[in-house]
Amino acid sequence: MTDLLSRVIDSRCKFPVFDRSLFGAFSAFETIAPTIREQIHVGGSLCAINDGQFIAGHLALSTLKVISPKADFMTVLREPRSRVLSLWLYWRTHSDDQLAPWGDWAAYVRRAREPLAAFLTCPDIACQTDNLITRMLLWPHPLVPRDNFIEETNDRALVAAAARVLDHFAFVDTIENPRFHANLQNWIALPLEYPEINATPPVPVDLQSPLEKELRDSTLKLLERRTRLDSQLWSGAMKRLSIQIDVALFARNIFVRNIARFSRLMGG
Repeated sequence: MTDLLSRVIDSRCKFPVFDRSLFGAFSAFETIAPTIREQIHVGGSLCAINDGQFIAGHLALSTLKVISPKADFMTVLREPRSRVLSLWLYWRTHSDDQLAPWGDWAAYVRRAREPLAAFLTCPDIACQTDNLITRMLLWPHPLVPRDNFIEETNDRALVAAAARVLDHFAFVDTIENPRFHANLQNWIALPLEYPEINATPPVPVDLQSPLEKELRDSTLKLLERRTRLDSQLWSGAMKRLSIQIDVALFARNIFVRNIARFSRLMGG
């Protein structure tokens, strides 16, 4: 979607695609190849840009505010359990050759070669698996650890804070919303075409296993814990879109359909 919007808006500016919010306590950025490292905002200052430009990436709101403090901010949420499963599968598809330029960060991505339950219990990748929407809206936040999971005692405060942040976005939608494309097109007042991109490739044969064996009751409960805050934000966004649906049932149906699709990627 970001590539599509960049082409439509004709943005030629290049800014970091990632920032520290996605790397937790990882600090060995010097081990990452320069061509990749230049896409990561590690620290220091960022120059503000002129009005009228379009910036997109996997960036925390705090980073975007530094780059363009007067911008209209937009975000598109994804059903959180599906997002985490998709991340596990996507990381699982990367070969050692593909990971080599990522230096020491490659070891973190290789966590996805472990069973799903183990992947969800690795504190050093909590920055990617544990309520990512909440983290990116609030980062940095004293109640959000960089290398561990969010304490449940802080749930109410963090959800409330993240929801308040979302209220100040100019555009909030969900990728699953049947009206999403029309809403986005109306908001930017430009025609949009939507080619299918970013499809996750099948998992390598040596890492395939029946997904039903991964999704045991205990693992599903763990997945619920890792997405408990984000699920409230996603559901809240769906309700504010004034769609006449049962949001809980809609989320369940989305998750079931995605499990079927993900099963095919695992050779099922």
